[in-house]
Amino acid sequence: MAKPRLSRAPRGAALLLLVVLAALLAGAVAPSSDAAKRRINLTKPRAHQIVQRGDDGTGAFALTGSVSGRGAVQARWNGGRWTTIDPRPRGGRFSGVLSGLIPGQGTLSVRLEAHPAVQDSHRYVGVGDIFVIAGQSNACGRAPVMQVWQSRTFTPSMFGNDCRWKVLKDPVDSPSGQLDSISRDDPTRASGSVWPLLATRIMRSARVPVAFIPVPYSGSSLADWLCDETWPDDPDTLYGNMLRRVTQAGGAVRAVLLWQGEWDAGSGQVDAATYKSQLQALAEATQRDLGVRLVVCQIGEIRWRQSTPPAAPFLDGIRTAQLDSWEWSDVVAPGPALYDILLHTATDDRVHYRTPEQLATVSGRWWCALAAGCYGKGDGRGPRLAGATYDPAGPSITLRFADDALPLSLPAGDVAPAFTVRDDDDGAIVVTQVRAAGPSELRLQLAREAVGALRVSLGEGHLGAVNPVPHDSGPWRLPAELFVDYPVAVP
Repeated sequence: MAKPRLSRAPRGAALLLLVVLAALLAGAVAPSSDAAKRRINLTKPRAHQIVQRGDDGTGAFALTGSVSGRGAVQARWNGGRWTTIDPRPRGGRFSGVLSGLIPGQGTLSVRLEAHPAVQDSHRYVGVGDIFVIAGQSNACGRAPVMQVWQSRTFTPSMFGNDCRWKVLKDPVDSPSGQLDSISRDDPTRASGSVWPLLATRIMRSARVPVAFIPVPYSGSSLADWLCDETWPDDPDTLYGNMLRRVTQAGGAVRAVLLWQGEWDAGSGQVDAATYKSQLQALAEATQRDLGVRLVVCQIGEIRWRQSTPPAAPFLDGIRTAQLDSWEWSDVVAPGPALYDILLHTATDDRVHYRTPEQLATVSGRWWCALAAGCYGKGDGRGPRLAGATYDPAGPSITLRFADDALPLSLPAGDVAPAFTVRDDDDGAIVVTQVRAAGPSELRLQLAREAVGALRVSLGEGHLGAVNPVPHDSGPWRLPAELFVDYPVAVP
């Protein structure tokens, strides 16, 4: 039987088929010239940027960027739904808002609605809390070892001196790439700080991402920080530079953390009344211009510029002015008290907090202050003296304290030398013993009877640093707050 013959297409038809197949394949692999021109670029927010959440606990992203191609622009954050933010971009630019966002951190993405594959994204964009760091060298950080934050949930951020958003890391106040000159420090002095440790505590306890804006300047006096009322945002002033940096970072923050006063106390040129007046002016300006409170740290031990410590009246004057400001609840929130931390034998520095133990203690106290002032947890303060009564039969003085973490606790060691008692002739009366007289009371046994009026002090000058002081029974063991020449009721 003859084999059937296979029919063949004409040679021209086969060539045409090959051309058609090649065109189809080319269309599947290479985009059309129109599609190749489609681009989208997210300008703001930047990677690692944190936006300050509002009073209702939510935040919003103001998005801007460029786009090539027609159609609506959509955005989504942290795995949420795609939402149209700009239905008709014009002039190659888009803008829009994602609002009602609960605190968190994740990837922020934008895309063309009609062409979902055309996207751009920034990572570690968050809604949380932003704190400004102001003050002098302790705020800058002078620890020899760079500190490191820890978190499995969030990555903390900083808006650095180069005006860029980045991962928080020491030195937080690095002058590398710094754009402003008013707060530029010696680059060789940029060191470790408490801020990564504080970020760890905030993220762990408040469960929000956190960011810092560093603006401190070493050796600055409080007068250097005052607002020029004729030009509040003058970038050549420390205050104006702070306003400018906040604006560049987004315009909203949770609080301004002020760690300052060492220069004023150590110089012996600023009395308590002057410092208190300047502090009030700064706090009121901060509230007016940024809408937030000043969190005022009470400075600790100082032994710089001379072989002998600064005169106790100047040191105590600055401390008591800072303590008094804590009562201005509309414009100031209490910061940490540091008068009981020994510095001059721990390092040769005499003014900065440098050892791991010191940094851990100070960061914990900063957290206690912010927990109370910003997050409504506790009162953030150590036991406060509420009254003092003299008993001539003792002779003794009974001190009554108020605190949210009673009973009072007496540390090991001789607590008596931390107290000073003077009578009407300004003569010192030795305190021979301090013992608990109840959950909120201490009894000071005196070496002799008083003559006339009495005044009692705790921690004046350097006594609180070189001697143990009473503290509360809370987990942070906050020291009883310093007091100087408190009048004792005499029957």
